[in-house]
Amino acid sequence: ALGSFLLICANDTIQNVKRNLWDVFGPPIAGLLHDIVLPNGKTLKAGLHFHRDANNNLSCVGGRERTAGGEEPERIVPLGLYFKGDMKGFWNLVAMKGIRDKCCCLFCNVCSRTRHMMFHIVEVLSDQSVEQFCSDRKMPVNGFWTMNEGAIEGSVNIFQQCMQEGQVLNESDKCALLRSKVTGTLKKGQRVV
Repeated sequence: ALGSFLLICANDTIQNVKRNLWDVFGPPIAGLLHDIVLPNGKTLKAGLHFHRDANNNLSCVGGRERTAGGEEPERIVPLGLYFKGDMKGFWNLVAMKGIRDKCCCLFCNVCSRTRHMMFHIVEVLSDQSVEQFCSDRKMPVNGFWTMNEGAIEGSVNIFQQCMQEGQVLNESDKCALLRSKVTGTLKKGQRVV
């Protein structure tokens, strides 16, 4: 099921996306999307934790706190985060600049259906955190995940459109990326976009 939690009625600039989305909702969203190791060593699973309320109804309000306190949830619903917007909004979402909506690339003004070698697959040279990998490349972490999630999905999208000829992530690469999304680390030899 899809549910909207934010509609920004302002120009889709980097500043507005940051001020209205990342600054306000960034840490809570990140907390829901990743497992957290608690001080007692137990792992709090990502997602919404459902427990019975006073009326015996399933509710996720305060659910993660109840699970962290030792109660066993009846159900955990994993979450995914999806964004809908035009290309200008997408460029701003990942804090990059583009030219106009008819472009297919985050970095240049190549138009749709024109192939060029913008995205490519690289091999991770040593075990490291996703944050360190992105920092070394002066790339925002959310931009890294946007590109890799697009490549994992496998449908015809901007990432295949702009992918260097012949390069694709295989199933093993995709599984490793899904693990990395949970652990926040990349392993030596892992392939990423």
